[in-house]
Amino acid sequence: LGSERLERPESEFAEERAAAEARAKADALMMVQYKHLGDIDAAMEVQLDNLRYDYNLLDGTHESLEKSLFEQIEMAADRQRAGLQVADHQLEQIDALRGRMSANRVARQQLMERETRIRDEFDLKKDRYRELQQAQSQP
Repeated sequence: LGSERLERPESEFAEERAAAEARAKADALMMVQYKHLGDIDAAMEVQLDNLRYDYNLLDGTHESLEKSLFEQIEMAADRQRAGLQVADHQLEQIDALRGRMSANRVARQQLMERETRIRDEFDLKKDRYRELQQAQSQP
């Protein structure tokens, strides 16, 4: 009984070996792709520049929608001050503008989350790059 040992299925070893091989390939690719740590930062900035463009588009659209909303509200208020009822289509336009503004803010929030994921991904790459450099410099 004392000589019993826990055995692991061969499939676990195969999975571990495949994962280690995949990691080694990814590490080798990273070391070829990035000559310096600054190259990783530069690659991240390229991706973030694309996001900044998207931020600017969304922000410009939001400003335009906001301006349209205020104009529609102003027209509806003018009708009310004149003792007239606000037309249903005007109220629908106001609601539609609010909905588009809300969707715009959701899209912007998604961009912010994507930016965080990109930064996290590149932080992990930099950490791994440092580990690999350190391992290469040790005898």
